[in-house]
Amino acid sequence: MRRYEEQGESGLCDQSKRPIHFPRETSKEVVSKVLYLRQTYHFGAGRISSYLKRYHEITLSSSTVQSILVRHGVNRLPANQRRYDRDKHHWKRYEKQQPGLRVQVDVKFLERIAGSKKRFYQFTSIDDCTRIRVLTTAIDFIDEVRRRPT
Repeated sequence: MRRYEEQGESGLCDQSKRPIHFPRETSKEVVSKVLYLRQTYHFGAGRISSYLKRYHEITLSSSTVQSILVRHGVNRLPANQRRYDRDKHHWKRYEKQQPGLRVQVDVKFLERIAGSKKRFYQFTSIDDCTRIRVLTTAIDFIDEVRRRPT
């Protein structure tokens, strides 16, 4: 009734339910810091949250930081600005400087030959420096180990 009296028939139309004041809204200074960290250092939401807490004593959850990034359209970095690709498997091959310092040994149980009660094993030894592979049977492997001095 009040709206009709104040605005006439246009006051009867539906109006926005959006609140006028946001008492818990993140301040503009904090939002600008979040956007600066994202655009300058390419930090993710968790890292921005930790950085703000550690160096500026501002406590924001990573979900709040993420919603700020989404609201400003910087939630996804271009491919050339990403720190790493999650699809790629980053691994580092370890290797020793001298041959014989480390040897990887793998044992494989082979299928039994039809009509035989013997089991056969294959030993594969790989030197970590030279990557030389040696395939032997169990008897040859044990004979070689016993032959060499320790």
